[in-house]
Amino acid sequence: QARTEDFIEYGFEPEFIGRLPVRVVCDPLSAEDLYSILTLSEGSLLKQYHEAFHAYGIEMQIEDATLWAIAKRAAAEGTGARGLATICEKIFRDFKYELPSSQSKIFSLSPEMVDFPKEALDEILREERQELRKKIEKPVSDKYIHTVPCLGYLLE
Repeated sequence: QARTEDFIEYGFEPEFIGRLPVRVVCDPLSAEDLYSILTLSEGSLLKQYHEAFHAYGIEMQIEDATLWAIAKRAAAEGTGARGLATICEKIFRDFKYELPSSQSKIFSLSPEMVDFPKEALDEILREERQELRKKIEKPVSDKYIHTVPCLGYLLE
């Protein structure tokens, strides 16, 4: 409902106001609105992350409860749809740098990971290292355990 004269009267320079062709006020977006943006928009952030991980052969799975957790955190930011980008960047920042160089080919994003993404990534990588260690230790143990007694002690 504001008019050009209102802005000039408030103190803005007429040359500046003349360069603003549209003046709008936006209502804040609710968690439901942000959830819809995450799930229905054509260029969804999640689709972009999914495609980025897919390019490295990594499948990303996301629970519906996780989408709601992201939407609620973004609504709390109070910055509209931009809050989705902020929250997703906090969640995926370390994942997008660490997972491509790992052996992980799939990961599931849970609601807990929204609050503790670094800890979740550390757990994924820890599990991967344990699996890799098992694959390495078994052949080494079977082949050398009887010929080199101290090796069995080292593997324990």
